Amino acid sequence: MFRGSSEIRLPISMKPDQIVNLLTDGLSSLGAAAVSKNGSIDLEVDKRLRSTFSKVSADGKIRKRNNDYLAVVDFDASLTVWGWVVAIAAFPIGLLVFLSPLSTKGKIEDALKRATRDIEDQTSPSGSASF
Repeated sequence: MFRGSSEIRLPISMKPDQIVNLLTDGLSSLGAAAVSKNGSIDLEVDKRLRSTFSKVSADGKIRKRNNDYLAVVDFDASLTVWGWVVAIAAFPIGLLVFLSPLSTKGKIEDALKRATRDIEDQTSPSGSASF
């Protein structure tokens, strides 16, 4: 229903294990993150970023691009079954329930921006991480 994505750039000099650990830790602020060495990212979004009327699915992929790695996280915020029930049963006022996934999309985007900034800060030359 409401989709978005975020890109995280990582230096090509990083080893796969470092990338997996960095992304797993950095994305954990959004929920349970699993990053595999084959480049897939699975994200179980935390309950605090969802609502009774909205659900979120999120996943991603890591790939080489030019002189760096690019991790892309895609997400989709949509109505839950309860959201549809309220939208239909309380029509036309129930249509306001459609604002729930839109609000959830905003929360996810903000959380992904913070996570992206934190991860990229750790990989910058002046960052706190040492590899």
